Amino acid sequence: MRVLVTGSDGYLGSLLVTELRRGGHDVATLDSGLYRRALLEPRDAPDSTGDTRDVAAAALAGRDVVVHLAELSNDPLGELDPELTVAINHRGSVRLADLAAEAGVGRFVYFSSCSVYGATGDAIVDEDGPTNPLTAYARCKVAVEQNLLGTDRGDLVPVMLRNATVYGPSPALRLDLAINEFVYDAVINGAVRMRSAGTSWRPFVQAGDIAIAARALMEAPIGSVGRQIVNVGSDEATIQVSTAAGIVSRLTGAPVEIADPSPDLRDYRVSFAKLSSLLPDLRMRRIEDGIGDLVAFVQEHADDFRARPKDDFFRLAELRRRRDAGELDEALRRT
Repeated sequence: MRVLVTGSDGYLGSLLVTELRRGGHDVATLDSGLYRRALLEPRDAPDSTGDTRDVAAAALAGRDVVVHLAELSNDPLGELDPELTVAINHRGSVRLADLAAEAGVGRFVYFSSCSVYGATGDAIVDEDGPTNPLTAYARCKVAVEQNLLGTDRGDLVPVMLRNATVYGPSPALRLDLAINEFVYDAVINGAVRMRSAGTSWRPFVQAGDIAIAARALMEAPIGSVGRQIVNVGSDEATIQVSTAAGIVSRLTGAPVEIADPSPDLRDYRVSFAKLSSLLPDLRMRRIEDGIGDLVAFVQEHADDFRARPKDDFFRLAELRRRRDAGELDEALRRT
């Protein structure tokens, strides 16, 4: 297939591009280039550098599939300016889907998030259950899903992945993710530092497994996956945040410290039965193995990490730095 990946330099996008090319697909890439300073491994520049709010339909011409990841990437970043988050994550994504339809693209694969569930109590919810988004980031995910399902765009068929809380190695590693920061602190600073009481339940998924699942859903017959929302993760890796910290501690020998005992309001458990039904041969990494891979990755790049400020690997901190330096305007466009 001829595929366009937006956000191709990102934490997940860089892994997805590699996975799709491994599968023999013709992959074109689009990225804003805002985070290239944080790359730990060299990568070719994207085929197109730009913002999805500004991209023209011509950039999508000749593609069979658009896989869309290029948004503000997490809850804290989305709270920097909620109205701007709506402009980029909601209106920008809807605009891209409209352009894809105009360009004759057949399939639109959208990276959503299990954060749309917010807080579910003791219930285990599936894709047909209620959402409870607690942040601008999560509300935008819900809004884009609803638009993709509720708007007739002719031959363009959406497929939506609600990804669990991601962790694991990537050449564009982010530390604004719980397990990734736990491992960084354990290896580089000698202690696992928790930023909450750790009692919240969260489904986790290794970044490389999301890339594999996305490729499989992209390649699946459109009759089976089209217009479907699919939770991506596993029951085995649905654990409390404190349990994840404990696994990191066991694998590294670093003690656990609670830096902030405040509760995390995001607390949810979800069903992955649909994923198993659609992709019965898909196997997710055991969380101990996935965290072990991440420990080895951080150890391999330890000298790079020690030579750079930790904030380089936090998306919110990097955008603030670039905005304060005058490299970006208030709307996060390049100056």
